[in-house]
Amino acid sequence: MFDKIFNEIFSSKELIAKPPVLVDIGASGKIHSEWKSISRYSICIAFDPDIREMRYLKNIRKKFKELHIIDKIATHKSDKNIDFYLTDSPFCSSTLRPNMKELNNYSFSNLFKIVDKKRYEAVNIKRVINNLKTSSIDWFKTDSQGTDLKLFKFLDEKIIKNILVADFEPGIINAYEGEDKLYSVMEYMDNQPFWICSMTVNGPERVKQSFLNNENIAKYFKYGNGLCDSSPGWAEVTYFNNFEAIKPLTRRKLLLGCVFAIIKNQLGFGLELAYKGEKLYNDIVFSNIKKWILKTLKVRYLKKKLFDFFGFPIKIVARLIRIFP
Repeated sequence: MFDKIFNEIFSSKELIAKPPVLVDIGASGKIHSEWKSISRYSICIAFDPDIREMRYLKNIRKKFKELHIIDKIATHKSDKNIDFYLTDSPFCSSTLRPNMKELNNYSFSNLFKIVDKKRYEAVNIKRVINNLKTSSIDWFKTDSQGTDLKLFKFLDEKIIKNILVADFEPGIINAYEGEDKLYSVMEYMDNQPFWICSMTVNGPERVKQSFLNNENIAKYFKYGNGLCDSSPGWAEVTYFNNFEAIKPLTRRKLLLGCVFAIIKNQLGFGLELAYKGEKLYNDIVFSNIKKWILKTLKVRYLKKKLFDFFGFPIKIVARLIRIFP
């Protein structure tokens, strides 16, 4: 879908010389789906000490221009070793102790059951960045299970102001003792040169663990079965740099801004950046980005009009009248 325009953008000498840097804290499970279309052009730095769900990274190393796997705890402290609570689900493991008193009110409490506590080597995130001789981060993604904001704030101010996209996954309920909450992330980012790009609220069903001990009741409240409404538990929230504090406003930054806007489906902002790049640099690449976005919007608009008119799936209409391939 994006291959043609992305191939053109990433053929730019600035991006060949300085590829995009993607930082993933809490990388267990799978590669961030939004990075798949740019992985072959990018440098990825992935942190996670819980190796139970990190093996996949070794199998996708070739998909990145460079992939650095840091099997240590990313920290905002200088401690050499930090306690790490391994939970029944690797995706819930954290440097913070799960707050079972609160969690026992929800259907997913068993995922947070502590199966072990180990002391892992911690690594100062700024030191890693410096050791890899990376002077900037372009896309910062963290799902650290409770310390997202602390890690972000620990970065140098210059790095923060030049991050183009920041993904957080803060809690809404008190799942961990002393965790960073959604309202704290929003309060902090409100004073930074970013705008909120998207937010998805997720959560479990509210039901006490004492009821779940009864097998006849528990089967109705299996986490995520959709038999009743879930309650807000955490949010996936993305912030996009507004480009007002980036000095100098380089061609590289504008090109990457356009790429990330396309990935995030923020085509209005992508169009804004393309116009700005075209004006500043009189560059055909920005003109082509602008044309690609407008063409994409036109196709979507026509598909919507067809759907509104015919009232049944667009793919069927497209095949019938052969307007679209």
